[in-house]
Amino acid sequence: MDSEEIETLRKKLGWTMRQLGEHVGVSTQAVDHWLKGRNYPSKPVAKLLRQLALNRTTTVWINLLGDQQDVIHTLKHFALGTGDQLVCSCCDRIRITSQLMRHMPMLDRLRDAWGAPLHVTSGYRCPQHNKAVGGAAQSQHLNFATDVKPKRPVQVPELADLAQNLGFRGIGLYPTFLHLDLRERPAQWAKR
Repeated sequence: MDSEEIETLRKKLGWTMRQLGEHVGVSTQAVDHWLKGRNYPSKPVAKLLRQLALNRTTTVWINLLGDQQDVIHTLKHFALGTGDQLVCSCCDRIRITSQLMRHMPMLDRLRDAWGAPLHVTSGYRCPQHNKAVGGAAQSQHLNFATDVKPKRPVQVPELADLAQNLGFRGIGLYPTFLHLDLRERPAQWAKR
């Protein structure tokens, strides 16, 4: 898609650059660059934009991924439909975003480096589920984030250090689990 098509789509949807970026998993600055013709969306993001232009929902079933299925299917430790809660627990859907596509291989590398099982207790959340569980209005789970649980709660700080070294940017330490995301600006917090 060229800059004119993206701007027409943005106006049709009534979204700000920030809202468009959130729906396809990129920063506001990236959208600004597209609109000014300085850069172009990656192939997976361009596919999402085309789906939006065709009035398709951005919440798509994982089997509609086409070429991007390989990213999910080549993971060693995580898969949809297993005990890990990667999809929304209330509607069994997941938003396919560039964040998801970057996050899952990193999570797989974290599991390799950890050398022991990690259980995902929360992944994508639809807005209704996020509200129901008391999630933040701008929760990273609305794009894609994971809450992972090591075998023993005492391991959470050690797992956080490893996640930071592997490139996760949003890291929240909770009593029994670790929140991980790829937000634009790094952030760390602890709720004990």
